[in-house]
Order: sequence, then structure tokens, then C-alpha cells
Amino acid sequence: MRRLTIFMLTVMMLVLAVPSLAFAQDAPSTADLSLAMDTMWVVIAAVLVLFMQ
Repeated sequence: MRRLTIFMLTVMMLVLAVPSLAFAQDAPSTADLSLAMDTMWVVIAAVLVLFMQ
């Protein structure tokens, strides 16, 4: 029982600590978003071209 309690407390502390790390990250820059959108567009276009074959 004691082992389960220690385990549950550890899990609770980790669950409470992880969101603070996620919120501490900076927002992605416009250049990063633009690169991701360009890459997605190229992949979608390539898939459509392959389906046309």
C-alpha cells in the first residue's frame, strides 16, 4: 500500500510539472510555420500526382 501511495504521488507531481514545461516554450516563428506549410503543400501535391498515374 505504501509503495502504491509513493508511486501515485510521483505520478501526480510529474503530471503537474509537465504542463508548466509545455507552456514555457516560445511560439514558433513565422518562418518555421511557413516552411511547414510549404512542405505540407509539396507532399499533398506529390500524393495527388501519384494518384493520377
